[in-house]
Amino acid sequence: MVGPRILIFKYSTQKESNCVTCLHKLFHKRAAEHTCFVEMTVYPDLDEASALASLPGDVDGYISICGYGSLLSEKSARSTFPNLTNFRTARLTGFRRLFSVVAPVFFTHGIANLTTQEIAGLSAEPCQDETIIITVFDINKTEIPAFIQREREYRSLPVFPESLDGKPFTNPAVLCASYTDEEFFKYKCFEGREIYFQQYGEYNIHKIWRDDVLPCRVYLRHCVLAAKSLGDEVYNNFLDHTFIADRKTTIRQYFEKTATGIMEEEPPESLKALATKPDYDRATELKAFDQTKDGVKGLVDASITNIPRMFHHEIDKDSAPSSSSTTKLLVPSVDLVDIHQDPTRRKTVVEKIRETSETWGFFQAVNHGIEITVLDEMKNGVIRFFEQDSEVKRELYSRDDVVKPLVYNSNFHLYSSPAANWRNTFYCFMAPQSPKPEDLPSVCSYMLDIILIQLYDRDTPTLTMSKI
Repeated sequence: MVGPRILIFKYSTQKESNCVTCLHKLFHKRAAEHTCFVEMTVYPDLDEASALASLPGDVDGYISICGYGSLLSEKSARSTFPNLTNFRTARLTGFRRLFSVVAPVFFTHGIANLTTQEIAGLSAEPCQDETIIITVFDINKTEIPAFIQREREYRSLPVFPESLDGKPFTNPAVLCASYTDEEFFKYKCFEGREIYFQQYGEYNIHKIWRDDVLPCRVYLRHCVLAAKSLGDEVYNNFLDHTFIADRKTTIRQYFEKTATGIMEEEPPESLKALATKPDYDRATELKAFDQTKDGVKGLVDASITNIPRMFHHEIDKDSAPSSSSTTKLLVPSVDLVDIHQDPTRRKTVVEKIRETSETWGFFQAVNHGIEITVLDEMKNGVIRFFEQDSEVKRELYSRDDVVKPLVYNSNFHLYSSPAANWRNTFYCFMAPQSPKPEDLPSVCSYMLDIILIQLYDRDTPTLTMSKI
């Protein structure tokens, strides 16, 4: 499955600028023709990284990115994109800012408040008669995969801002626009919901795009300060053209009626520390680590004596130490016996899987009917994969889990989590369409053979013979 095509529309006069709303309708196939557009470019059905890489830029090899929240601050933008160029302000007509997306990064930094539902980050959505002042900067196209990984929840929407003096941009800039959960699963998780649970499941988040959440207090304060640093026009634009998730209350009204005291609150010391350590360039360290394509095993093979700083985790001072003598946790188990023969039992088992997945995130399956030889071969195949020569594994190293049948990398959240984990991972999606054995490395392709034989043997014995 391929995501929607990227359509770019350019309009010739400022009067036609509200037609960006028409663009959004076309993007959703809810309108047919709009004669006000004087130029249209349709980018082909490519994967998202290739589609963005095909966008023209003011400088060859670069694309422009829009910032409208924390990225209004050049310092924040450079902490994410250290090599950005041409940082400038611009005006984008036909859009408004909206605090409607639940952001896992707020949970990892300990600044999300589930009790008050102050867990929302910013997005931008088409809205007629609205105008927002944004920043625009250029990044090298080699940074596109990391950009997509970091902003996975959003729609990457090409737009045409204009300078503050009214001069339209010649080339498009990429805006991280609002999505829906349905679109996210369709276009970003169509191989299965594993990606969703990897990124959100540990925080018990069941819906990403919502209308019943409030801005994360620390993040809102940061965005307001970033806007204020650019002058009164940008500051007032942020207050009056940014809304909470109800789409009615502006941030200025939110401050006046409800959210008093936010601007007087100090961020946690851990975030302050990250902002005041100029001697440490985390982004550069992450990029250098990722570019080796060796992951943590490469560090072990290099016989390092000190753990790199990117792996250092902050100590949670608020969490009480657990006592093994008083705390007894039992991993939930799901008994799969007779699920193919008894429809009533099957329904009960499906419900238990749903419940344990939501509350625990994992469970033990018993009476699954998978032979011990299959399980052993799966473990042996994993060992054989990781024991291959580095040069062989580097050919498979990627962060593109949309089109590749097998993905091998280190740390799914490498560029978004506050600290990296000491692990390398390779995985493939078995549904809705399982990979072919020849798609996998030869050292572990036999794993897929015996898994498929096991499945075929259970449901269609004749297929077993043809497979063998």
